[in-house]
Amino acid sequence: MALYHKRHTDHTPGEAIWGLSVRINENWFLWRAGVKSKENLVPIFFTGGRIMRNAITRQGSRSLITGLLLLVLMLAGCPMPETGEGPEMLTAGDDGSRATTAYVPYVPVKQVACGETYSMILKTDGTLWGSGSGDGQYDVLGTGDTITRYNLVRVLTGVKEIDCGPYFTMALKSDGTLWATGDNRYGQLGTGDTVNRFGFVRVASRVKSVACGGSHTLIAKTDGTLLTAGANLYGQLGNGSTNPSTSFIRISGMYNVKKVVCGTYNSFALKTDNTLWAAGIRYGTGDDNNKMFFDYVQGDVRTLACGGNFTLVVKNDSTLWGSGVNWCGQLGTNDAENKTAFVEIMGDVKTVGCGALHSFAIKNDNSLWVTGENDEGQHGTGHDWGEGGRGTFEQVMNNVASADGGVWHSLAIKTDGTFWCTGDNSMGQLGMGSNTIKFVYFQKKIALRSFQNNLYVCANLNEHEDGPLYAMSSQVGLWETFGLNDISYEYGAENMYAIHSYATNQCINAYPGMRASPCIPFPGGWLTDTEKFLVYFKSPADRIKAYSYSLVLLKAVFADRYLNNISFDPDQSSPGMSSYFYMHNVF
Repeated sequence: MALYHKRHTDHTPGEAIWGLSVRINENWFLWRAGVKSKENLVPIFFTGGRIMRNAITRQGSRSLITGLLLLVLMLAGCPMPETGEGPEMLTAGDDGSRATTAYVPYVPVKQVACGETYSMILKTDGTLWGSGSGDGQYDVLGTGDTITRYNLVRVLTGVKEIDCGPYFTMALKSDGTLWATGDNRYGQLGTGDTVNRFGFVRVASRVKSVACGGSHTLIAKTDGTLLTAGANLYGQLGNGSTNPSTSFIRISGMYNVKKVVCGTYNSFALKTDNTLWAAGIRYGTGDDNNKMFFDYVQGDVRTLACGGNFTLVVKNDSTLWGSGVNWCGQLGTNDAENKTAFVEIMGDVKTVGCGALHSFAIKNDNSLWVTGENDEGQHGTGHDWGEGGRGTFEQVMNNVASADGGVWHSLAIKTDGTFWCTGDNSMGQLGMGSNTIKFVYFQKKIALRSFQNNLYVCANLNEHEDGPLYAMSSQVGLWETFGLNDISYEYGAENMYAIHSYATNQCINAYPGMRASPCIPFPGGWLTDTEKFLVYFKSPADRIKAYSYSLVLLKAVFADRYLNNISFDPDQSSPGMSSYFYMHNVF
């Protein structure tokens, strides 16, 4: 069932309307059905003299009885159904100004990849987006320049897989062509030269998989052959020498390769028989000798990931194994000793991801676990004070599909396709449009729209020095975007979140008797109960909708009251029409 905003005077002249009108507080609801034109049952919503028409109504046969039953459920306090699109939604520019481009409905994210100080985001529609910087020298995003981007910008279409080196990016398109941009000092782009590229250029065809190392690249072709290019000081190209190559060279004897993965100075090839082969430095054979040819490492491998000279492998029995550098505890073995051979770490693991010195394990129940360095909050645990490293995996989130890390930042995709991030943001690598230096919890970017007046919640410092929030804006810019921080495992409640304003870089405080206001610097002081919210979704899971939102209730933990969707004051003892918000995913 969809809500359709319409004046009662908008009916066609002579149109017969059979319905029921009920007054609740200041709002009028009219449910109509059985018009002469046999129009489907359409609920009409009147509120406060502000009438806005939504674009979409849900199709399908309805009856008056259905409408009445739904109305009874609504009056009983049950969650209301979703509506169609709201008012025009605008995004903010890099400088925080209001843009003039209409909002595009959210498209779920398929893959994330991190460079040293930048991020690449691949959506399910094949569009590739990026934010951050190439250290002011390299066009890592493929925008044709070296300008730092604080908002995610679209750079390529038709993409199915991506990977990043420190300052170069590879994008594999759906047609099998491989495109590259950025740093090429060692020939790692495979262009036949060492000229850096500003903008994506085509470098190969008939490619099945691609991986980026510190300064080298591996590709698996559709025929299962393996090719390598770039730096080769440690034999990571596997061509029998330590000479670099500026073009992709086929590696003799390597066939049936289905997936490639690179560390900083090593390379891995996973074959179709699930055997793992490797070249370069510290790849888990039991010694520290560099290997200039690809050697067999182990079998029965499901998937793997590499960080800065360490490797995590998941076997088909869901056990997790690790080898390599471990001085920050990135292997999760509860020590800081390097491992020359693969050692078993834990079980029940589905997949893995790595940053430079930190690691992710996603278990079969889709819970996310992290270990290793955490100096910039890249674990997403709420800590950001130069913690160094931890030696064992710690759970930080639920419902996670994949994760990847840079040097000091982390990106994750939840099972609903939403994009979450944490850690260092000094170069805009988190893509939130904010100049906040770092985030310490995994968060996604949202806007909140009132169910009653259809306006967006805004942090307006002009109204009060503390910056009260309330539903007052018909469009979205920096002042209407917020970070929804997942604090569930820090504070022991699965649906607990903190909300902070991107405009003020402060957490939202829901103290009873006053409008919620940004008051606690973020990141900074400890969160108290006045900054914690329980988020209740209309449906059992936070699903991605055609129009990018979910209907939610926000309950202030300290006040034990629901937020009012116009005043943003925690004054609702039980959920009702004045308690519901549309939570929009903003990209």
